[in-house]
Formats: sequence, C-alpha cells, structure tokens
Amino acid sequence: MQEAVRQDWRAMQDLLAIRNPPTQAQIEELVALNPSTLQVHELRTNRGAALAGVRADGMALRYVDPDLRKDEEVVREAMQQKPEAWFVSHPIARYDPKLQDHFDSGPMRRTRERNGKFGRGIAGRAYAIEEGDEDDEEDDEEEEEGGQEQEEN
Repeated sequence: MQEAVRQDWRAMQDLLAIRNPPTQAQIEELVALNPSTLQVHELRTNRGAALAGVRADGMALRYVDPDLRKDEEVVREAMQQKPEAWFVSHPIARYDPKLQDHFDSGPMRRTRERNGKFGRGIAGRAYAIEEGDEDDEEDDEEEEEGGQEQEEN
C-alpha cells in the first residue's frame, strides 16, 4: 500500500474506494509519503491529511481546499517547510498580519536567503551586505570616481 502511493499518488484514489478504506492515521501517513495525494478530491478537505502533506512538502498547499488554504495553522506549517508556500495560500491568509509577520520573521528570511530566493538584484547579487563586502563597495565607488576623473582629463 505504501509503495504504491509513494510511486503514484493516484493509487490513493483506489485505496479510498475499497470496502475497508484506510483509517485517518493511515491516510495521514500515506499523505506524508507522497504529498501529491492531496490532489485526490476526498482528501482536499481533510485537515489532518492537509497538515501531514504540507509538513512533508509546503508547496502541497496548492492542492488543498481553499477553506484550508486560509487556515492559519495549515499555512504556518506549510511556510515552516517552504516559506514560498505563503504565495499559494488563500489571499485572505496573505493579508493576515500574523502570517505576514511570520513570513517576514528572521527564521523565514534566513530560510529564503539560504534558498537563494530573496533579495536578489538584477545582477543576481544579494542586496544584504555581508561582512567584508563593505570594503568591496567602497573600492567599487573609488574605481567609478577614478574613471570619471580620467574621462574629464
């Protein structure tokens, strides 16, 4: 049963259709193995399955019913796993001040920076100045000023 669901999320549809379907605990375990199983219509509204799925893959939030995508606990769990899950949450959740603060918090920010998806400029360089970079910027400014003086002469 587990191997079938791990290989293909559609196997969950067959499991739910049998005479003795899996228990809630088994469903949550199977969803944790393959969060894509949240695409099964019967599981989209199952809060326990949604929590298990977003703990394994935060972006699985996109398969969850819209009512659960605005649930603070479900969105927070998804953001813990992948901060970008906030963008697939329900618009009401995105305007929730508590979730906005959580998204902007230090741990979320560090996770986004580590993943390389935050603060990138046009040239792909992070805006955040790290130790030792201040000297590099001063050198760059001096070089630019030196270039301008040469052009004037």
